[in-house]
Amino acid sequence: MLKNVKSKFIEPDGTLNGRIISALIALLIVLVQQIVACFGIKFTGDWGSIINVINTILTILGLVGVVSEVSPVTNSENGDVK
Repeated sequence: MLKNVKSKFIEPDGTLNGRIISALIALLIVLVQQIVACFGIKFTGDWGSIINVINTILTILGLVGVVSEVSPVTNSENGDVK
């Protein structure tokens, strides 16, 4: 099972899978929100602003190539590479 989880986070060439990492960060933010709400803790900050800041950081990382996917996209109808 651990090998299967590791294969999702690490590409065959040894690099991190940026799409999975960025999705995991977004889901961890939602998890924190749900846990805080479950225990009735009132957060005085604006969750929307926090998520916007994290999305901006992920966008910057994508711009510089940390979070990227370089595999070709194929058309499922005729197999053309785009």
